[in-house]
Formats: sequence, C-alpha cells, structure tokens
Amino acid sequence: MLIPSIDLKDGRVVQLIQGEKLAIESDDLEGWIARFARFPRVQLIDLNAALDSGTNDSLVQQVARQLPCRVGGGIRSVDRARQVLRYGAAAVIVSSALFRDGHPDLTFAKSLADAIGADRIIAAVDSKAGRVVIHGWTEPVGVTATEAAKALEPYCGEFLYTHVDREGLMGGTDIDAVQAVAAATSRPVTAAGGITTREEIDALDALGIGNPDADPRESWRLFAQTSHQRLHAGHPFRARHLLRHQPLGMIAMLPVQSVQFIVQREARGLDPRRQ
Repeated sequence: MLIPSIDLKDGRVVQLIQGEKLAIESDDLEGWIARFARFPRVQLIDLNAALDSGTNDSLVQQVARQLPCRVGGGIRSVDRARQVLRYGAAAVIVSSALFRDGHPDLTFAKSLADAIGADRIIAAVDSKAGRVVIHGWTEPVGVTATEAAKALEPYCGEFLYTHVDREGLMGGTDIDAVQAVAAATSRPVTAAGGITTREEIDALDALGIGNPDADPRESWRLFAQTSHQRLHAGHPFRARHLLRHQPLGMIAMLPVQSVQFIVQREARGLDPRRQ
C-alpha cells in the first residue's frame, strides 16, 4: 500500500530535509489532494503547529474533508486531539505531549487514550543520536525509541518511528534501529528516515513487512522516501511491488512529486527510471 505524506508550513505544502532545509514548496494544495485521491490513506503534518509557530488549521480541514488522513503536529491536549478528529482525521499522531521531564508521560497518554480511544492514537517515537526527539526534532529526551515504545504501548494503536539522523539525506536508513523498535512492541510500527533503495525495501520485506502469512505483530509499516531527481538517476520504487502487499500494509511515503511521477508512469506501463 502506497501512502503519500503532505507536510504543511506557512500555508504551503513543503518537504524539509532533516526538518530544516527546504526541498519542495507548493501552493497548489488542491492539486495534491486530487493527485492523492486514489490512495486509501494519507499522512498530514502541520509543521507550524509542531514548532509552536501557529497552525495551518484551514488547510488541515481542507485536506481532511477530502482525504482519509492521519494528522500530526501540535497535538498536545485532549481538546486539540478532539478538534483535529472533528476536522475529519481518522487518527492523530502525537509526539511531544507524550513526554514530560525527559520520560514518557503515562498519565497524559492514558487520559488521551481514555478520551479518544487508543486505536486513534499514533505515538511518534522519532530518534536522533539514539534518543527520542520532540518539538520538531529539536529537543532530545532521556529515553530511546525502544524504551518509549515499551512504555507507551498500552495507550496507542500504532507507532511512528523516524530515524532522524538519516532523514532526507538519501543515504540509507538504519535497519537495525528500525527492527529494534519493531521488536519492542506488538503494535504496528511505521518506519521513516533515509530509506532510499529497492534493496533496503527488499531487506526490510524479508523481515516480515507486508507478508500476509507473517504474524501481524511483525508486519510493521515502511515509509520509503526518495526524490524526483533520485528516480531519474536510476533508483526506482515500483508502485506495483508495494501495492501488492496491501493486506498488512507495506507503506511508502514519497515526496509529492515522486508519487505523481511513479503512479503516472506505471499506469502507462512505463519504467519510472526513464523520462
């Protein structure tokens, strides 16, 4: 299953490398909504809300009314989570609010799960330099992603793990780190951060990703990030290969240009490596 991701900042669709360097910027939100209408799930992140620099609520509502979304960024209270769900989100992605004084805040996690249901909570345990990072990946806390996953498991339906050290750098991910998080929990795990080549996808697939005969606890999800230029350089992501795993969900998260490029070319029976 191929799931695109939309990041919002200052009223625009963006992609930031390492959460800082602007790589893609677009004002055509309706255009991306139309392009992603065929997908059964979309991830939507409000970067301004994540960084406490305002919100993109009108755009979140615009997308959530039209696409099945999991929404993250600035979900720090029960009221805010409920508000985003009212916008039309199917689930909320929660990060910073799940940690207090450097450790998982189990009191808040329980109150949120009691209020909206654990199955509608995706707990983000993003990691940099071996520690969970919050507040837009700017502040490390005192636990590892595996420790956080073990503590927060009762209060969420899924985990999101981004290996921030390699996110957006097109240099490959840390498969051992992703596997460690997946092994720490019985919940599904969505992995992101530096996944670049088909070989990495196949290696992760061999661990049980997307295998309909695997134990569901091992069928953690994969976010593969690439770029329009990388595809042209000869490193394709085969949409058919990903979509055939839909029963348990191998998920590829691609920047908006790449998703359009792959889907259009494969729909016409063309090799996505060639222009």
